[in-house]
Amino acid sequence: MKLFGHEAMSREALAQFVKGLPPNLKFLGPLLTEHTVHHALNRDVLDVITAGHGRSGGQKHHFMRAGGQTERQAYELGKRWIAHNGKEAAISLRKLLKLGSTRNFNQNFIAGPLGYAFHALQDSYAPAHVTRMKRGMDFVITHVHVYDEKNKTAHDSWPGHDALDQKASVNWQNPLGQEAVAACRELTKIMVVSALEKADAGFEQRWASLWRTFVSIFLCEQLSV
Repeated sequence: MKLFGHEAMSREALAQFVKGLPPNLKFLGPLLTEHTVHHALNRDVLDVITAGHGRSGGQKHHFMRAGGQTERQAYELGKRWIAHNGKEAAISLRKLLKLGSTRNFNQNFIAGPLGYAFHALQDSYAPAHVTRMKRGMDFVITHVHVYDEKNKTAHDSWPGHDALDQKASVNWQNPLGQEAVAACRELTKIMVVSALEKADAGFEQRWASLWRTFVSIFLCEQLSV
């Protein structure tokens, strides 16, 4: 996904999220929006600076597969990366809610991991990264692509990674792109709902339950290997 695609999807997901907030939580809109969008875009920049795209551990940031990994291994790494960052954002939001004030609170502790989760989640809907097939109401993950020269280069009916990312970014309002927007919106919701739990045990249980439901809808898979 190109940066302008990540930006458009992130802004739309957060706009939908903020629209549905009750009055006592409306402050989350201006607190999070610009910073979350920034971090969703900055994930690519960081991986360029640190050569993360070329490292096996860096492919999870973009929901792709490194050479030598099976599709299932790459899927699990990408899924865990999104879960880790979503939960980290929820933990930081809990701290903010307990403080009762945004004064002297660094919103990047929430927006940073949330933006990273957005980036990987959106890439999981990008055809250069992942193949999803529409089955019933779901866009099911059937392949996780390797980021290698074959993926990058146009050949036969494959247009190449860059061309596919460009197309996906331009057409982010198509059904697949809108599902990516919905996934980011719902991830933000489960972050907030979990953070509202006052007891630590309640938080852990709520996050785990909501995450399982989220995966069954937005990260469902039928991988053969």
